[in-house]
Amino acid sequence: MKTVILGLLILWVLPCMSQSFIANKIVVDTVKLEFNILPIIKIESSIPQLKISSNQLIATKINHDLKRYFFSSTTKSDTSFLLKSFLKDNLITVAELEDSTDLKADVINEFFNISYISNDFINITVERQIEPYGGKNQLFFNSLFYDLRTGNRLSFSDLFSLNTQKLVELLNYQGYRIEYNDVNLDELLIKIDANDKIDNSFLKDTLEVNCIDFYLKTINKKLFLAFKFQCSGPQPLDYGIPINLLKTYITYSGLKNSLKLWGSGINSLKGKSISNYTSQIDFENYSILEGGGYLISKRNKTSELEFGVSSWFSKDSVFYLFEKHNFINNIKTSNILDILKLSKNDLNDKNSFVFGLCQTQKTNYDSEIIALVKDNKKNPEYFNKIIKAWKANRITQKFEVLDRKKVKKCYNESYGI
Repeated sequence: MKTVILGLLILWVLPCMSQSFIANKIVVDTVKLEFNILPIIKIESSIPQLKISSNQLIATKINHDLKRYFFSSTTKSDTSFLLKSFLKDNLITVAELEDSTDLKADVINEFFNISYISNDFINITVERQIEPYGGKNQLFFNSLFYDLRTGNRLSFSDLFSLNTQKLVELLNYQGYRIEYNDVNLDELLIKIDANDKIDNSFLKDTLEVNCIDFYLKTINKKLFLAFKFQCSGPQPLDYGIPINLLKTYITYSGLKNSLKLWGSGINSLKGKSISNYTSQIDFENYSILEGGGYLISKRNKTSELEFGVSSWFSKDSVFYLFEKHNFINNIKTSNILDILKLSKNDLNDKNSFVFGLCQTQKTNYDSEIIALVKDNKKNPEYFNKIIKAWKANRITQKFEVLDRKKVKKCYNESYGI
């Protein structure tokens, strides 16, 4: 009989603590998975699973992907694959394996860790330490980023606008090697020096090449962008750089929110771009929430829409953002051209706001006109009492105040409902 070291697999799991985030009702809990072919194999794992009361479909999408990283469900190297392959190729039964006196135990330690979580995204790392009987300790590492607004996995290019050359330069001159104290596993930061410089070959063209993974880690109360070089093997290398040194390269709105990188207030958005998935923007002193908007037609052909107006709300004010839409890396983004601010007192239960459905004395409906109108509880087809009006001028790319007397009437979208 050909001897193979399979044996009883013992899996130790670092339990993942349940965490509640009331702001957007996200709960991170654990679920126990088991994979047993007794007495040959016994694997148990507690993996993080999300609950999002506002959109459980997104949580289900993420949870399904997370289960792929449970050890017994990975491909090619998973236990069931190895066992089936062994039995098929060697015509040996499970009973014969049980009777083998040479069968010894391997030990697998598996750790699921919530490295970072915010209202917008979560970073979960998966680490496996395998101690094969008679062999050397091996470590396997995966870092998973999920957008909690869409359920999509996030890549490095989704979060940062950093090419390989610039990233290597920043790491070499402002980064650290991360080592661990063997006694209490505290992180030790060692400044990268001339003898420890990183070469471009480590990163090649993308972070997906050469077994490199990135993750977020808090060390000494500072958030680091960290990298696991050689993410499988007996001695992986960890490097990192403080995230506050990368502010100008952060493009992902969720990370900007966490670090309050949008600026002090609404006016700091002028000239900046936000992604189409952004529904909340956190400034230094307050936040705004997206409340919808409309697209401005170009030559009345909806297929050529380029501009739009979106509405946003803070505690005390309403803001309208004049936007030009673009696609960057196949993601729809909005470049903020101008901002219109109104007090919430202007939008009381006696007034309504109308987008792109107003007529002037000289023109038919003008999609660039927005107006604050006197509401009418009788639900008429048109609003005739115009309080204030503006034009989202695509030529000047600014909001322009209009004489309200030049606005003839505005169509009531709720008419007939």
